[in-house]
Amino acid sequence: MFGRKSLILLLSLALPLILLFAGAFWLIKSPSFAYGFLMGADNFKGLVAQESLPDRYKSPQFEEVQEGGIDMSNWGVFQFLNFSLSLPSFDPSYIPAPVIKFIDKDNKKIQLGLEIYNLERIPLVSLYFLPPQLFNFKLSHSSFFEIPLVRYWIGKRDRQNIFKDLFSLDLSSSPKDYEELSYFIFIAELRLRSFPEKTKSFFYLKEKETGIIELTSTNASYRAEAFYTLASDGKVASYLLRTRLEYSEADQVRQNMIMNIKGASRGVGDVDLLYKEFKSLAFADKIIAKGFLILLSALSLDLGNEGLVREIIFYLEKGNAQMFQLEPLYNYSFEKFGTNYSNIPARLRENAERALMRRARLEREQEEERERDKLLNSVGKDPDLEEQEVKKLSPEERIKYFLKKGREENPNAPKVKKRLIMD
Repeated sequence: MFGRKSLILLLSLALPLILLFAGAFWLIKSPSFAYGFLMGADNFKGLVAQESLPDRYKSPQFEEVQEGGIDMSNWGVFQFLNFSLSLPSFDPSYIPAPVIKFIDKDNKKIQLGLEIYNLERIPLVSLYFLPPQLFNFKLSHSSFFEIPLVRYWIGKRDRQNIFKDLFSLDLSSSPKDYEELSYFIFIAELRLRSFPEKTKSFFYLKEKETGIIELTSTNASYRAEAFYTLASDGKVASYLLRTRLEYSEADQVRQNMIMNIKGASRGVGDVDLLYKEFKSLAFADKIIAKGFLILLSALSLDLGNEGLVREIIFYLEKGNAQMFQLEPLYNYSFEKFGTNYSNIPARLRENAERALMRRARLEREQEEERERDKLLNSVGKDPDLEEQEVKKLSPEERIKYFLKKGREENPNAPKVKKRLIMD
């Protein structure tokens, strides 16, 4: 019926069609085959989660301080933006210093962070806080995600589980069905969209509900990491952490810092609560790391709060803080407010406008002081008038008035040495 040549011609035409239909059959029949076909082996690079968690991310036991370890009783938990972490509040071996500066030409974007120094003034760990951002897990406009069934399958997943799977789902395993296939592709695409270009590896701390991305560091002497926590309001709080590798104590500091990582919703309304907490401290605690960290925590929620910046500088100076702690605040305060708010005359730096305002305020205070003295000198001759006017004075002014009056009534009494009592 067919000649040999005709049969060969027929097979040569039919074979590609047979292979095409066979391939389509296996593509539909096997999700794992389809997954490998769609993604391609090269696309897996940098997208597959690590099979096991490295030791440096495993939760250490701090019930007992090991030899050469850090006494955690001298550390406290502080909240910054939408997360909390452990920091040295009473530990004399470590010195926290702020990082605060403008990172754009228009002086609108502010970088806030913290560095932990040892007693040799070597920065062991550098921490940079990033503004909270809404977790964007919306489907991309790819034609694959326009398929109604695919959108339905992925839409069933909740935000918290998507966030966890972003860092933990093993994409190297074969999907069992097309619903799982669609979700695998979604997570792979989300990683491509969300992870930094310098991503080296990534992990998920289940007990802390925190995602970690280890970055390729531009400096071989440092390890660079990014930490992410998802708060209940749907915002992701994140920060960058740089750890100095050649110092073993730096890794101990880092471990202690991340042991209490936890996401929490915070806002400007919490500034007053933190400030009240600070004001309740004894003066001795206000001028050390504990007071400084509470105020910096409040400042992280309201970076434009001039009063907080002034308070931080005031108490750091009272505690004889070192210049590497004060200089970032001096510079930021001057650029933001026109004065560095230093109470040390040799360090005070202000622009012409703020200098004029300060001189006018001093002149006004001196004039008010002269008016008070003049009034008090005159009311002393009328007991009834004196009692009325004295009630209007502040406690400090009353003390000053009665001391002056006592000296006038008893000029031979020994003079009391002036003492400055604070707090």
